[in-house]
Amino acid sequence: MPRFLKQFLYGIFYLAIFIGIPAGIYLAFLKPAPTCTDGIRNGDEQGIDCGGVCVKACIPADILPLEAPAGMRIIPLDNTHTSFFAEVINPNVGYAATRFRYAVTVERKTGSNMLFSGTSYIYGGQVRALVFPNLELSDSDITNVKIEFSDSEWIPSSSWMRPQFRVLNIATQQDPPEGGGTLVAEGELVSDEVISFPSVEIVAVFIGRFGEVAGVSRTEVSSVSPAIPVRFTVTHPDISDVNASATRIMISALRP
Repeated sequence: MPRFLKQFLYGIFYLAIFIGIPAGIYLAFLKPAPTCTDGIRNGDEQGIDCGGVCVKACIPADILPLEAPAGMRIIPLDNTHTSFFAEVINPNVGYAATRFRYAVTVERKTGSNMLFSGTSYIYGGQVRALVFPNLELSDSDITNVKIEFSDSEWIPSSSWMRPQFRVLNIATQQDPPEGGGTLVAEGELVSDEVISFPSVEIVAVFIGRFGEVAGVSRTEVSSVSPAIPVRFTVTHPDISDVNASATRIMISALRP
């Protein structure tokens, strides 16, 4: 074998040893173990720091944002008080948002906008009611109200299913019957779940004679156990020309 070839092969051999030993030591003892916060897809992750052993779900790039197609409804109560009502839609049946942020901007004729924000949740495919009742604000001072959503924390619906409830014996009536007092929506709530819920939100949407949303109010019932009917009452200042048979009841509860 020519001397040059021998030197070349020996060089390759020693270079492999020189690189291989430190690399082996690094891989065996020094390389950090895969984590769910290292910014790399490794281990059994299905994406970068998501899926597999990671709590964070891998969210598809084409997931649709939350929306409120009808916007924020403005419902005047009297000369100085107004309620706001939005129906938030999650168009993603396969994904729920355990938390999302909303921001409401009220544009006023006075020029000083009113801003408020908060957080809520929504299940896969759910239409969720956001109600802001009896605000000290005249509807004549409002030029526009808009609501925006952000920071949705998505997880697969299969791991956070919407609780199942039934509403029975719904009745809407005026108190006193001749009007001028309070509008009352009553009924019974029954849980079809196997667990108890510490709190369940009940929203009553009152409909006018022309099919419009004429009023909205909410209440909460506590300690809802499986299969045990719970009576509820939602009250609202009296509404003339209300269609008592058309009252809508919207239910939502945060799954423990």
